[in-house]
Amino acid sequence: GLYCLTEGEGFPGGYCVSSCAPTTGEGCVGGGVCLTNGACFAECLADGDCRGGYECWEGTCWPPE
Repeated sequence: GLYCLTEGEGFPGGYCVSSCAPTTGEGCVGGGVCLTNGACFAECLADGDCRGGYECWEGTCWPPE
C-alpha cells in the first residue's frame, strides 16, 4: 500500500504515502493522517514538523503552493 507522489505531481523531492480507508482512518502508521483521497500524509502542528520545503496545512505536511 505504499506509493510515491512525484515532483511532476507537485511534490518536490517526491512524497511517499501509504493507502488507508478514508471512512475509518485505518491503515496509517507512524502518526499519519488518512485523507479523503485514501492516502496517509505526515501529521504536523507547525511548519517545523514537516521536512524542508514543505508546510503544515490543516494538520498535514504539503508542498507550498
